[in-house]
Parts: sequence; structure tokens; C-alpha cells
Amino acid sequence: MPFVHDDILDAALNILNNNADRIDICSQEPANYTQASSTYSLGVKDHGAAGSSFGAPADRTPTGRKVSSTAVTDGAVTATDEATHYAVSDTANSKLLVANDLDESQEVTNGNTFTLPSFDVGIPDAA
Repeated sequence: MPFVHDDILDAALNILNNNADRIDICSQEPANYTQASSTYSLGVKDHGAAGSSFGAPADRTPTGRKVSSTAVTDGAVTATDEATHYAVSDTANSKLLVANDLDESQEVTNGNTFTLPSFDVGIPDAA
């Protein structure tokens, strides 16, 4: 049976913990930083100097490790459309780190705020 130590999984997840400082809501799934932060972005929560968008790695159920995002309560909507995805970026290095579907799409209107509940990004144990 394969084995990967938690330290290896944590090293990957710590990139999110240490570098992720921006969460965008998007009209479709972005494939790169420009699409996430500009082309498809409908709103943004920029953590900037205030800190990371994620916490430290922890156990994941049923196996593996995960990091949990901070909930967004005051994201700024910058365009009117239907948000279907979220994107997490490292702005200092212009990198899209993670993108995925929203649990539920939401109609957003320019000038309003958006919220997102905390979500997990995880890596399962080797099988």
C-alpha cells in the first residue's frame, strides 16, 4: 500500500496557506491568473497585507490533509452576471492556485457585496 507522509501533503497545501491572498468569483472556470483576476472575474476579496485566505493544514475526512478558507463576508462585486466558480490566487506571483465550482451559482450586481462560506481544498492520502 502506498504511503505519503503528512509533511509532504502539508508542503503543497502550505502554498495556499502562505501565498493565497485573493479570492474571485467568476462567470466561468478560469485556467490562468489573468482569466481569474480579470477576464471572468465578477467580484473580488483581496486579503493583501491583511493575511492569507487559508489556514494551516489539518486532517481531512476520510483521509489526507486539507486547508480551509476564511469565509468571505465583504467581497466587492465588480460586474453584473451569474457567478458560477471561485478562483484563489497568489497576486505577488500572478498565479492562479485553485479554481472550482461554487456550491450554488449566484446572480451578482456591480456595486454590491458578495459572501462565500468557508470551503476546503484537500489532498487525499495515497491509495
